[in-house]
Amino acid sequence: MNLSATRIGKHFGLNGQEMNAVLCGLGILEGEPGNYALTELGKQFGRYNYFDNGYGGYAARAWDTISYDESIIDWLHQKINIDLIQEALTCLKEHRAAVKAVKIAAQKANEAELPRKAKEKMAALEEAMRLSKNRKTTAAIILVSIGVIAVGTGIYFGVRKYKKRKAEHELEQRVKERAMEMAMNAYYNADADESDVSVDE
Repeated sequence: MNLSATRIGKHFGLNGQEMNAVLCGLGILEGEPGNYALTELGKQFGRYNYFDNGYGGYAARAWDTISYDESIIDWLHQKINIDLIQEALTCLKEHRAAVKAVKIAAQKANEAELPRKAKEKMAALEEAMRLSKNRKTTAAIILVSIGVIAVGTGIYFGVRKYKKRKAEHELEQRVKERAMEMAMNAYYNADADESDVSVDE
């Protein structure tokens, strides 16, 4: 038993994923792409092969593959027809489209969250400033937070599409300018307070 789905597929002009879809249509496999298992019929031709990377702990990785006996080739020649292949390829195409749609939806949901998260960060900075008794400390907190926001935004820009970069950059600039203005006001107000104290003494 040393034939993979890829090697079997070469007999029928199919790649490994397409061959697995055909095997699923014939009842040899069950499940979905990337998560197939042998059926009772499939166990007459195939078996699982266990592999691991030889590491332990967090680095440990293990996986199964399925290999088939050469006798499956003759069996498949009796079972496979063009309609079965077309049906299997259609199912595979629909599965890929569904997976892609889920990824796109997740990406859009993440992008929609960014403005809300930016507002929350700004609100947190303003609240910290309001509650702090030491304005110089508040100014330092704001400046450090600006750096954190800038780094996070920079990473985000690296994975966003080009058409959205300009708008996000302008938003970042407004946040920086507002935060810097608040920080400078807090700093100068703190200096003024200290000057008042020293004159009274």
